[in-house]
Amino acid sequence: MSAGVDGRRFAGAVLSLVMLALLPSCADVSDKGRPAPGATLKAPAPPTGPAASKIDNPTQNQLMSLPKRQQAAILAQAIGHGCRGASPYFMGTGDDGSAIWSLRCVRGHTWAVSVNPDPAGSTTAMRCTSFTAKTHLSCFSRF
Repeated sequence: MSAGVDGRRFAGAVLSLVMLALLPSCADVSDKGRPAPGATLKAPAPPTGPAASKIDNPTQNQLMSLPKRQQAAILAQAIGHGCRGASPYFMGTGDDGSAIWSLRCVRGHTWAVSVNPDPAGSTTAMRCTSFTAKTHLSCFSRF
């Protein structure tokens, strides 16, 4: 796959997550897994306790506040490759504040998605086989 195609897919995923971060109150989802027209997201309360001082990832906070079906749709859009999200799974948070998710697509492919703590909520996605080879962690398991 060319760098141009990857760059366009990445830019689309970033745009989707930026839009997610900008929506102000709670959304309904249409049958296609997209927010219904006129729907908005409710901003979650900031985390409290010891974890609050360690992790500042607004896009992750928004994603965690959504129902599984919406999480799956948003993560699938970040992945591209024709993935329609079926099973999202939050694996944990990296030392840099990146949130790591696993997603099973309806056709069975599995992906790891990193939601970065930058203001744009940028993402990085790779197939679970590559993720496991690179990190020695398994998708769909907590760390």
